[in-house]
Amino acid sequence: IFNDFVAGVIQNEDMTEILLRLGSTECTEYLISPNIELHAQLNKKAQSLRLLLSSIPDQIKERSVFLQTIKDIAQSIKDLLNCVNNFYQSNTNNPAVMQNKRLFDHHKKNFVRCSKAFSDSLRNFFKDNQPSIVFLSANKLITQTNVLMRTIKIITEKG
Repeated sequence: IFNDFVAGVIQNEDMTEILLRLGSTECTEYLISPNIELHAQLNKKAQSLRLLLSSIPDQIKERSVFLQTIKDIAQSIKDLLNCVNNFYQSNTNNPAVMQNKRLFDHHKKNFVRCSKAFSDSLRNFFKDNQPSIVFLSANKLITQTNVLMRTIKIITEKG
């Protein structure tokens, strides 16, 4: 990752764009042990969203392709949230989940807020044609996805 980052800086690419392109890099810190099918689905849905978001710099220049990418991102956000909700519902008897309910809810709400902010940045992009706003918002959504996954990982390791 570091070499890709340095190469991007040397090529004078926008730092936000570089970070967004690197945002899909898998990190074990955010991977939940896939020994349960629902955990594997969470990992898969989160990585799918990261991949779609990190593809924005390549897709944003061609409107029709970018519009499809936006639809895919919206579906990916919905799929991840459904999976997160399924995780919570299937773990209501788990003391670790119930003890960390406030933390879990807090990060889930932040994820939803970040998703809405991303949507707002897209509206602004179509008005102002400033991709850096979309890149920044997509980076924030990747970060919030990682925070949510890290929270779930911590909770599952306690249980």
